[in-house]
Amino acid sequence: MLRDRTSGDDARNQINAQMSLNLKRAKANIVIDNTGSQEKFKSVLFEVTKPLTWIEFWLPRQGAPSALVSIIVGVLMFRKVYDSDSELYNFRVVLIEILI
Repeated sequence: MLRDRTSGDDARNQINAQMSLNLKRAKANIVIDNTGSQEKFKSVLFEVTKPLTWIEFWLPRQGAPSALVSIIVGVLMFRKVYDSDSELYNFRVVLIEILI
């Protein structure tokens, strides 16, 4: 309270305005519980800090729209760069027909 220059009532109001711990756990992508032994904490920390897979990186919670936008932008850039070359254009048409 001294650092922030707030009164006791303001501090209590700020604490009471926070989400409950259970709600924070439900919304969190990763929860690290450090109430166990130091070895268990180290193993959990190691798992959390591993590099993300492609899916985890591009599709986090509610992240599908950003992945879709990235794909659309990539396709549009590909079309713009390679549209002038008829050989690549014909290849793309054949590839699309195969995919459909």
